[in-house]
Amino acid sequence: MKLGYLFAWIGIVEWLIAGLAYPIGMRAAGIELTAIDSLHFMSSLVLCGLIAAAYPFIGITAYAVHYLYPALIRPGPRPAAEVGRLRWVEQLTWIYLGMGLLLPMFAVAILVTIGSEQSRMSLLVLSIGSFVGCGLLFRLARRIQTDVAVLTNQAG
Repeated sequence: MKLGYLFAWIGIVEWLIAGLAYPIGMRAAGIELTAIDSLHFMSSLVLCGLIAAAYPFIGITAYAVHYLYPALIRPGPRPAAEVGRLRWVEQLTWIYLGMGLLLPMFAVAILVTIGSEQSRMSLLVLSIGSFVGCGLLFRLARRIQTDVAVLTNQAG
């Protein structure tokens, strides 16, 4: 049940480490970064990490709830704790779906306010990728919700 949650957090931690390591590495390599440049660099990596966390959570959770969990349970009623964990997964799905839908829009808003020539290509790529990704995330999130509803109704 926690497989998608764990993978999402692994990704978030790795992006946070990268957000610290890259500016430090760049300074060690002799590249001059102002404090504001370092802050922007770290902020962008943290934002990307939060966006990226939604995809493994929803993808792995959809697979686990649809295929793995039903193969591992015994027929018949399940304990209330199992049903509680399924409902926890469903609640987390809403949170990660929101992250996957809203954070890319937030990133686009930031790029629009920056308004540099370089940000236009980033804006285009982020917008197209977000549009495709949002459709995929929504579809998988609905599948998780449907599977959880079926599994909790079978709990007896």
